[in-house]
Amino acid sequence: MAGAWSASKQSRRVGVMAIELLTSVDELIGSRPAGFVLSTAPGSKSLQRTVEAVAAEILLAIGPEGGWTERELAKFFEAGYVEVGLTQSILRTETAAITAAAVVAVMKSNPSKAAGTRD
Repeated sequence: MAGAWSASKQSRRVGVMAIELLTSVDELIGSRPAGFVLSTAPGSKSLQRTVEAVAAEILLAIGPEGGWTERELAKFFEAGYVEVGLTQSILRTETAAITAAAVVAVMKSNPSKAAGTRD
């Protein structure tokens, strides 16, 4: 963790993004009653636009290979999680996690800019 803080300081970031261990949906909902769930379902809100509107800490649940089951998604929705999408293609879990983390980092560091643009 010390290395992460050093890297954060060097890159002028305020903090270090936390990536939690694998957790069951029930455990996650029990400990964190609100957040976002990454989904490939049509009609999911845009992750980029959703993150822009959130000033607080962001919890993003990223599903297993093969995606969330209907039952898991129903549990998330009942708990108040918001369904967000990343791309139109389906990504592997580790790729989705890295990509989503990068999108959130960019949008939180400079929300007035669209992802992919520079000053």
